[in-house]
Amino acid sequence: MIFDFGTGGSCGDKGRLIEGSYKGKTKSASFIDALAPAKLEGILMSHPSIEDAAVVLQKDDVAGEVPVAFVVRSSNDPITEDAVKDFIAKQVVFYKRLYKVIFIDAIPKSSIGKILRKELKATLLSN
Repeated sequence: MIFDFGTGGSCGDKGRLIEGSYKGKTKSASFIDALAPAKLEGILMSHPSIEDAAVVLQKDDVAGEVPVAFVVRSSNDPITEDAVKDFIAKQVVFYKRLYKVIFIDAIPKSSIGKILRKELKATLLSN
């Protein structure tokens, strides 16, 4: 049995999203709910020790794609990767938890303030 959600994707017998995605969102493992980097970024930005943040999706053999956060620390607090992951884990379902946190000096942005995700993905591939 296949279910069509009318959202550009459908779900097969085992609950796997078998086709479709939206720009800026992607399928996550065998779950119907899509990962939206902007939602994770909003949560990250609410932490007092995080000055700026961006989330990109990294290919994963098991889950399809997993979220990776690029974080600019606030100058007053040396927050750790585990602390960032725990902060997110307390606020999202398990399959939206961060796979990795990479600390950088500044989030690359365009002249109008848009996050340059291609640059972040290139950084991710080089690590």
